Amino acid sequence: METRAEKTIDAYVTGELLDFLSVAEFRPLADGRRSDALRRSVEDDTRSMLDLTRARFVERTLGPDEFETVRAELQDRIRANEATLDAWEREAESRTAILRSGGRAPLEAWWESHGLEDRRAALGHALERITAFPATHRGGNVFDTDRVKIDFSDAVYRRAYERADEMGGSLTDEQVADARAAWERLPR
Repeated sequence: METRAEKTIDAYVTGELLDFLSVAEFRPLADGRRSDALRRSVEDDTRSMLDLTRARFVERTLGPDEFETVRAELQDRIRANEATLDAWEREAESRTAILRSGGRAPLEAWWESHGLEDRRAALGHALERITAFPATHRGGNVFDTDRVKIDFSDAVYRRAYERADEMGGSLTDEQVADARAAWERLPR
């Protein structure tokens, strides 16, 4: 049983997270969203808007009511898709502030230089659950690490196990279990 005097659960969990990230070889998760498809949709709708305008004012094949109805629909769809793309880009920019893997010293420097919100976001991405079991003995000002169980998210195990040269690789359930087992074997 490993104990650490005057150590809080927060400090222990943070230490375990930084240990894991410093040992694991990470690469960013692939963005599962279809930003290219959405971008093409905006381009297609913009071309359709030009065709619609040509049909109304150059070819005079559309009446004003028809034109206005279709124009409003296209414009709403373009605005909505552009807003979604903008939100995705802002999120991607903000993710550059998310905790990155690397050696222990750079990870600690990142941790110390970022505020509570960024730290919580990093923990939220990496951890599925933290369970603190009751102490076997009350008092003594001793923190028993055996009382704390940290469950990393499946995404973290997948990220830790996929290497940068395996771009787009997907892990089987067996490989995820192997990654979990490898984490359990890490020296602490």
